[in-house]
Amino acid sequence: MPRGRKRVPGGGGRQSSNYQREVETYLKRLERENKRKRIYEWLKDREHIESVCSSSVKAGLKVIRKVGTATTISTAGEEALKEWVLSLREEGVPVSRLMLQLKRQGLRILAKTRPGQKKPADVEADAKEFWKNVAQVEEELGVEKVYNADQSGVCFEYVPKHTISEKGAKTVWVRCGGKDKERLIERV
Repeated sequence: MPRGRKRVPGGGGRQSSNYQREVETYLKRLERENKRKRIYEWLKDREHIESVCSSSVKAGLKVIRKVGTATTISTAGEEALKEWVLSLREEGVPVSRLMLQLKRQGLRILAKTRPGQKKPADVEADAKEFWKNVAQVEEELGVEKVYNADQSGVCFEYVPKHTISEKGAKTVWVRCGGKDKERLIERV
């Protein structure tokens, strides 16, 4: 037995609203305006469209942006970067992403040459005390010559893990001594 109310014959169910006329005319007007704008854009870009359609590769594309759209660096700047990378690659110098970004922005890697620390107030007294101790040790040991020594870390063969090369290159040549990375303490 069916559930719910009995169906009345010839009722037809719920009726749809009669707003079709208004919506249709509004949408048709919008559609017409969009088509008109698109045709005028095509007329303005006629030469570009014809040049693109002349090549069979680009003829099937729906959207073709003009050269230079959405770029952050000018074409001349890109060419200069490309030449710079190629010249370094010919010499066997590995080019890292950081080097490329710094070159693009016209920056260099700079290191501080002088820390510029302030001396404490009692540094003179400490220095005099140190030299008295050195003189005392010299007399005790009978030392005639005293040498100054300093240690600093030196890296040899720093070869980056990633480098930039031409697209599709099978091998990338990098000048190195055959070692990955070695460190050494140098005494000066």
